[in-house]
Amino acid sequence: MAIRDKILITLFGCAASCLAAAGEATYDPKDLPSKDTYFWFASMHRTCNKGAPPSVRLSAYKQQVLQYYKAQLATASSAKQAGYRESIRQIENDDVPQADQDKVKAKVGKMDSASLKMVCMNMDAVTNSQIAISNMAMAQQRNDPKAVEAATQSVVAAGRANAKIIEGQWPEIAAAISAKPVTKVAPKPTQATPTAPTPPSMDLMDLTAVFAKNKALAEQGNVKVQANVGAAYAHGVGVPVDQVQATYWFRRAAEQGNAEAQERLANQYQHGLGVEQDINLATAWYLKAAAQGNTAAEFNLGQLVGKSTQDLKSAQGWYLKAAQKGHPQAQYFMGLVSMILSGDDPTLDETAYFWLLIANRQDTTKGTDMIGQLEERLSKDRIDSVRQAVAQWAPVK
Repeated sequence: MAIRDKILITLFGCAASCLAAAGEATYDPKDLPSKDTYFWFASMHRTCNKGAPPSVRLSAYKQQVLQYYKAQLATASSAKQAGYRESIRQIENDDVPQADQDKVKAKVGKMDSASLKMVCMNMDAVTNSQIAISNMAMAQQRNDPKAVEAATQSVVAAGRANAKIIEGQWPEIAAAISAKPVTKVAPKPTQATPTAPTPPSMDLMDLTAVFAKNKALAEQGNVKVQANVGAAYAHGVGVPVDQVQATYWFRRAAEQGNAEAQERLANQYQHGLGVEQDINLATAWYLKAAAQGNTAAEFNLGQLVGKSTQDLKSAQGWYLKAAQKGHPQAQYFMGLVSMILSGDDPTLDETAYFWLLIANRQDTTKGTDMIGQLEERLSKDRIDSVRQAVAQWAPVK
């Protein structure tokens, strides 16, 4: 296969999967906003647009990554905080490590001029897809069904946009991705066969128009759309990131009882996004959302209670609510807190083991060391009993 073909399959590999499986996609930590992914995009931008300012899409992804890392910093253990701070510093200053630059140079060195031009023309398309996929991963991580639904639609739209480019300009590549036969149409005698594909439009998704339509509906009082507009401002989807506006729209929907907006407004207060940080107000809004069964709010209350009051038993109660509904982080923290509390109550070893195994099913990097420690403390019969319970477990709907 030609290098150009491999490049395009790499660039647009999401096109088929986004269309076919976005609605059934499962949470994958690799899809979350990533410093390494941003550095790759930033390095490619420098290669493609020497001296030019970052594109709107690249800036949007940068803000998405920064916001995610800052949120992680707020709940990270002291051992991990230094790493997050350094990552945030690198991203804010576009301090791309030399190793990342070298990786891009190595890839670029394998391309001919036509292939490189092709990649550069479509960097915004790839960035669009990455933003959409990361939004979906974060919504799934928070176990927020409505946010997952909205993000999934964006992923599907990105996939369709990419698929349209491929099918219109490079049918052979579309066939390689979709494994479908290509129907080639011979050019009319009166037309000259083009020697090169027409560069695709950089404006692949009119997200700005979608945002404008949603904002008009929000201003008319549509509560659900008000929450979506807040999310658009928070993540820079169709509009530049503006945390003040995000907080404004989250508040409007939250005050009318929208649980998702209440949880997002609490998050704004917790992390000082667009508003002065206020843990008391964050807790109050999380409680309102949790009272309506919002899983993300239940998990975040566990985080706040455990961190601010060191009341691990109360934190465990909130983690349990979210864990039972399938929240992967809550499952991990339920196991972690139970293991800590087992010093006073050895019967909690089985509880810890159960939830760490559940969390490990979704992310095999989670709790591996603690699972090993617990297996040294538990008898074989108790281990087998817990594993049987894990095999039969299903989230509460």
